[in-house]
Amino acid sequence: MKLFWVEGLYVPKNGGGRKMGSASKPFSQSFWARTPVEAIQAAVQSIPGARWIEGPVIAEKSEEQRMRAMGAPELPGLGPLSKNEKAGKK
Repeated sequence: MKLFWVEGLYVPKNGGGRKMGSASKPFSQSFWARTPVEAIQAAVQSIPGARWIEGPVIAEKSEEQRMRAMGAPELPGLGPLSKNEKAGKK
């Protein structure tokens, strides 16, 4: 089995009757599957009743991997720990 990153944009089943796209949510999740088609089917089944606006599609890399490759800054507290933080020093 391989790990596939599935991404897309969807509107939940209980979208509240808003205009198309106004209640849309991003979807980015990894799935273990034998083929890309199985991974996409698993993504669709993970949010039943959702209306997909974009996707779901297979991505080569996760959003985190793409942002790191671009050199984007990390959010405070989410990066690797320094030596002082690992030892519990302040």
